[in-house]
Amino acid sequence: MRKYGGEAQGDVVISWENEADLLEPVSGRGLASTRWGGSASSFRVWHIGRFSDPANLGLRHPFVWSAELTALPMNTLLLAGTSALVVVFSLVWRRYLAMRREAFIRHAELPKGLFERLQKRHPNLTTKECQLVAHGLRQFFLAHLQSGRKFVSMPSQVVDDLWHEFILYTKNYDAFCRQAFGRFLHHTPAVVLGRAQRGNAGLRRCWWYVCKEENINPRAASRLPLLFALDTKLAIPGGFRYVPDCRSVRREGGDASGGAVYCGGEFSDASIDGSVDGFGDGHGDASSADGSGGSGSDGCGGGGCGGGD
Repeated sequence: MRKYGGEAQGDVVISWENEADLLEPVSGRGLASTRWGGSASSFRVWHIGRFSDPANLGLRHPFVWSAELTALPMNTLLLAGTSALVVVFSLVWRRYLAMRREAFIRHAELPKGLFERLQKRHPNLTTKECQLVAHGLRQFFLAHLQSGRKFVSMPSQVVDDLWHEFILYTKNYDAFCRQAFGRFLHHTPAVVLGRAQRGNAGLRRCWWYVCKEENINPRAASRLPLLFALDTKLAIPGGFRYVPDCRSVRREGGDASGGAVYCGGEFSDASIDGSVDGFGDGHGDASSADGSGGSGSDGCGGGGCGGGD
């Protein structure tokens, strides 16, 4: 690179490796053009600006009488193009992978005998009702996937029971998780909205994505999504009771097993724990190591279970 200082008109910047690196000399007053030149080892793109010799340098070669010359090595151009292709391919691949995983979660066949195990816990459930519970479990898995595999809390006792039974099919559950999420989905203790901020964030995140799944406005729900309605719909003893509108409910004390009623509108209420982490697309992140290990045991405590990192 050679640079010659100029006067008020500006600097003269000349960059070349040798004179043979240009296809042709450039001459003529007031010229502005682009020329390609170079050899196999040093290919360059030259932009020739206004023809002038402001420093009165008496340059010998017509092609150097230029106010500005900018050179871009071919490897830089190739690198930029390759990087752009990589970014585009990555975005397309991630979208394809997400769609494939969503389709798998929606349609994957559950292990034979799973509903019979659930009916031992809940003898009053019919096969059709077990299928409804399975749909709720799929909603929960989709919420975990669509949130970017963040922590989500389980809001339904009967769906939680089906999840536990699924885990007992160790190989089936592991294979399901690998194909649905790319990794094993562990369980961690979770509760209804309370003082535990991580559990609260998981519930808010779950509410947000299952509402979106059913085209419900999560900020002003007019009805409950299936996952949050199942315990009441199926009259599950000790289940989690939710209503969409808090204005019509006077909240009682105690936990879900004590008959408390919980409101969908509370998920956007920061007065519960001082935040609304987990509520909203891309807002809040309750992700952290769950410490439950990789075994098939559920590792759950009272008040239900949650899943995710």
